[in-house]
Amino acid sequence: MKYICKICGYIYDEAKEGTPFSALPDDWKCPVCTAPKADFKAEEAPAQTTDVSPAGDASAEDVSLEPQLDEAITSTILGAAAISDNPAADIIATVAAMTKKEQAEEPEEEDEAALDTSYDDAILNSVAMSDEPVLNIIQTIASLKKEIHEHEADPDLKKLSVGQLAALCSNLARGCEKQYKEEEAALFRELAAYFTANTPAVADAAVDDLAKAMQADIDHYAEVRKAADAAGDRGAARICVWGEKVTLMLSSLVARYLQNGEALLADTEIWVCTACGFVFIGDNPPQQCPVCKVPDWKFEKIERRAAK
Repeated sequence: MKYICKICGYIYDEAKEGTPFSALPDDWKCPVCTAPKADFKAEEAPAQTTDVSPAGDASAEDVSLEPQLDEAITSTILGAAAISDNPAADIIATVAAMTKKEQAEEPEEEDEAALDTSYDDAILNSVAMSDEPVLNIIQTIASLKKEIHEHEADPDLKKLSVGQLAALCSNLARGCEKQYKEEEAALFRELAAYFTANTPAVADAAVDDLAKAMQADIDHYAEVRKAADAAGDRGAARICVWGEKVTLMLSSLVARYLQNGEALLADTEIWVCTACGFVFIGDNPPQQCPVCKVPDWKFEKIERRAAK
């Protein structure tokens, strides 16, 4: 029987190891990523799923280790910014204005549509009159905003919070870095910093609630992946692969923290892979990321916050 680490994919083969997995001590850890024994699952027969590998010679394993930004995102959101001398100010100012307006007191119901329409039209008109191609990104935002209002009854649409926008921009920055688009990455880092600075604190935040929320996400991935496979949607299937992997990784860390408390982090360091986001706890980063296989110099050490 074989057992697979849900975090890094390491395979414990009972036939080769000579010891049944069930006989391993409860505090046994994955020799590659240090995940606990509870994060292993018995190997199952491969199911028929949508191929998430791109066309060409690249294997499915290569794709799972090298997540890429969708080409549509690059061409729609990043393309215009790449040819501007200094697009950051325009992007930051416009997004900040839109955020501030949406955070302001909501108008009466009968005036809301008129306000949104006039606001979006003002953005579109300013873009049409501008010589700066980068402002096409603002035109895209305004157009998407109009579509959302036109289909606001669609249950699949969800308005993102400021904190979610911060995470989204941070992830897009990472995606740009992987494509060696440093200028675009810098723009998204600026946006992420702006949204992070304006994210309100959660008064009743608790680690237990975080663990429950992560488990709820994990429980839904099988259903979402099934729908993606049924629709033959390779992009959605790829999102499911990486979304579930990252959520399992973070859920495992939270579970270990709940079990061990601050002792888990005492006299050691926290490292994050800048390529895939894998989190490693130890004095030094692993020589190779167990998830995406990049070398140790791709890891960043997380600086601790001073105790209050």
